Amino acid sequence: MTHARLHLMAKASSPVRLQSELMESAARAGALHHRSAAEQIEYWADLGRRVARVLDPDTLLDLAAGAVRLHLEPVVTPSVSPEQVFAAVDADRASGILVGAVTTAPLRYQVATGSPGYLEQIAADGTRMLGSFQDGVFTPLNTPDTKA
Repeated sequence: MTHARLHLMAKASSPVRLQSELMESAARAGALHHRSAAEQIEYWADLGRRVARVLDPDTLLDLAAGAVRLHLEPVVTPSVSPEQVFAAVDADRASGILVGAVTTAPLRYQVATGSPGYLEQIAADGTRMLGSFQDGVFTPLNTPDTKA
């Protein structure tokens, strides 16, 4: 069995040894989607992480063995028009609910004027962190008490 060395660009701090068959397979699959072999392997790894969040390892083994069948259903969510959102905000503002909800929130967010594309998270004690949201989670770019 031969191995190939793959250096995943600047994302990895060290090269990874992979079987040459995996590299060849990644090159073929990646070519279909205009990805390099390294990008294809990163894509597979990301896909694996995402699947592992919703399917446990035993279910994946059963699926691969053909012992279970996976049935996919589209999730239908009701659409919300901007008019509905603004009407709800206006109604909350008129009733006084909006002020209470905004001022009692433990964290607030505002545009970081000195760092385009980022937000400033402000805690109730005034602590500020610069960062952004990734997959619905605020990810800080610096340490607490650092102003943006």
